[in-house]
Amino acid sequence: VEKVSVIIRQLLDFSRHRPVRTVAVRLGDVLGGVEALLEHRFRQAEVALAVDVQPGLAPVRADPGQLEQVLVNLVLNACDACPPGGHVRVRAAAREDGVVVEVSDDGCGIPPELLPRVTDPFFTTKKRGQGTGLGLTIVADIVKNHEGTLEIESVPHRGTTVRVTLPMADAPSEHEGDRR
Repeated sequence: VEKVSVIIRQLLDFSRHRPVRTVAVRLGDVLGGVEALLEHRFRQAEVALAVDVQPGLAPVRADPGQLEQVLVNLVLNACDACPPGGHVRVRAAAREDGVVVEVSDDGCGIPPELLPRVTDPFFTTKKRGQGTGLGLTIVADIVKNHEGTLEIESVPHRGTTVRVTLPMADAPSEHEGDRR
């Protein structure tokens, strides 16, 4: 029943277009909350989580709840990809085109032929019953609605890096006044 409830909630989130109400958000604060939220899960999985935020990092322009959803999804996926003893590293730093958050793991990786499909609705590389195939679809949609970019690099048996680039809070929005 709990699993069905999660799937239904994800389907509703996916189908319901929620408006993006952006404010200046400090990634360090959001990542600290994600780290605390998932601490128990990482301990249970026996996977190490390291979070590294560049000191003095400029805030991003984002909806805090949606940004947290993106980060939770990415960090959980990374944890799920790792065997016991694995490592997940989250890094946030400024770049010329915005602020970049990288979530890297040393897990199972994704075969190259499957990589183009990972953001397709209902596609999953997880074992049957372990994933709905909506996590990365929702992540991609949220990132796009925030005028950001999503890049995924993966090598089978070596790990995956997901890179999200978001505009800095002081950067002009192409949808100024239209916060979808």
